[in-house]
Amino acid sequence: MEHELDEQVPRIMPQVYFKNAKRGNYLIVPKTMHSPKLMNNPAPHFAYIEHIVMSIIKAVQMQDALA
Repeated sequence: MEHELDEQVPRIMPQVYFKNAKRGNYLIVPKTMHSPKLMNNPAPHFAYIEHIVMSIIKAVQMQDALA
C-alpha cells in the first residue's frame, strides 16, 4: 500500500516489494501523505485505509472458508 503523496518513503520502495512478492495487490491511497494524522482533516484518509484493510481481511477469511 502506497500513500500517493508520501515524501518519506520513496515511491520505488513499495513498488519493489510488490514486484518481488509472490502474490498480492498494489494499492495506492490517493491524496495521502506519509502520516495522515499530520494532514488537515485526517479522518477520511484513515477511513479509506481502514476500509481497504478490512476488505482484505474479509477476503482472506472468505478464501479460508472455501478451502
